[in-house]
Amino acid sequence: MGLDSVLLLIEIEQYFGIEILNSDAEKINTVQDMVNMVARYLSIEANDFPLKDDMLQMINQALKLEGLINDDIYYSDFIFKTIDPLNEESWDSIAQKTGLVLPKPYVSDQSPSKWLSFLKWIPKYKWEKITAGHFIDAVCACNHQKLVDPKNITDIYEILVSVIAITVDCIGVDYYEIEMEKSFTNDLGID
Repeated sequence: MGLDSVLLLIEIEQYFGIEILNSDAEKINTVQDMVNMVARYLSIEANDFPLKDDMLQMINQALKLEGLINDDIYYSDFIFKTIDPLNEESWDSIAQKTGLVLPKPYVSDQSPSKWLSFLKWIPKYKWEKITAGHFIDAVCACNHQKLVDPKNITDIYEILVSVIAITVDCIGVDYYEIEMEKSFTNDLGID
């Protein structure tokens, strides 16, 4: 384990109030592995998603109030066909209607200095392909301190959004970069 992975593991353990054995830590390769390990240590088996479902309803309501949709969007819909991340006014209005911080995706069109792009980290996702489900995961993770009580975790989804948030804080990747199947080392660059 490199320094980044040790620091991430320490942050995860502190947040959830657990101590993961070294033999178990060695088995953690993906975000899914981390979520499953934390769930095992917390004895959480509930795979309900009330937080995610409530957030989808809240986002649908905000989008309707904003006049962007008439019919509900679903988890598999591409969210940025509805919300334009380049439209600051609309983005801020939706955030205000939900009372949450909406993490903006990396949009390569915004890069004014392409010749310097090799000096900075650039996410490996295409913002146009982000589903409403993935968007909601990012929103919940970005607002996890407001939405999740670490002393009263009730289901695996709450673990997921907390793991995403801690990973973002610890290593500085983008919220949308993190998905269940992503490898901490190969995909997210943790040593």
